[in-house]
Amino acid sequence: RILKKLKAERALFTEDLSAVPGLLVIPSQADYLMVGVTNGVKVSDLRQYLFEKNNILIKDLSSKIPDGRQFMRLAIRNREENAYFTAALKKALQALL
Repeated sequence: RILKKLKAERALFTEDLSAVPGLLVIPSQADYLMVGVTNGVKVSDLRQYLFEKNNILIKDLSSKIPDGRQFMRLAIRNREENAYFTAALKKALQALL
């Protein structure tokens, strides 16, 4: 039952994030998503903005990825928290462009 719920939330969160311009969502079977930022915004700036404005923490994976590509790891939560995060992320991306 919990696994079914996780699969459903992961699918919806992946779909919502994939619709955000400047993001590349890597398919996952885990309870986290790896997401690339492709619009020139640095994940370190995004991380700071989301924490200061929304008290949201994200994991910056950019130091683990070669060539300066920007990636982050996002935890899959419940529908309400994922929607809140997606809205905050859209605002942050717009503000940092």
